Amino acid sequence: MKRITSFCIISLFIIQSCFAQDLPFIRQLLSQNNDRYSDYLSIKISSLDYKGFAVIEMSDLVYYFHKIRKLTPSDCLNKVRMVLTKKEVVAVDVKDLEEFRFSKVPNVPTVLSNAKNGKWKFMSTYFRSNNVLKVGISNKERIAIIHQLFQWEIATKIDCESGYLFIDN
Repeated sequence: MKRITSFCIISLFIIQSCFAQDLPFIRQLLSQNNDRYSDYLSIKISSLDYKGFAVIEMSDLVYYFHKIRKLTPSDCLNKVRMVLTKKEVVAVDVKDLEEFRFSKVPNVPTVLSNAKNGKWKFMSTYFRSNNVLKVGISNKERIAIIHQLFQWEIATKIDCESGYLFIDN
């Protein structure tokens, strides 16, 4: 009986620790909903012609859930929270991919290769010292970079004045 109780307590501690690590990042993302440019998310989507990751701004995903799924604003945020915490796949009609700015994450070998060098080296490869994306990065690379940073729980967004992508820390 003592072993079972100890096991349960240790298991609960591990589960809470894992949840606590994710919570600040998810909380940061969910707090950006009212900004003109919100943080980018990388989520799994499924449509007739694509199954995989897509990058989308938080506010666009909330708007998608409101417009297409007819959810209330608070239900939209709860749905996004579930997508982020439970890694739910979002079903998207092909016609809605472009309208709501879902960007399919492309396979970019150079981005994947640079990611193997670790996040700090990766960020210095693609971002200037002020955390703004370097000039000359293609749109495909940009989407793959956003996706990779999101996997490391590093948020990115568009600066409302300059229009440049930057790391939102």
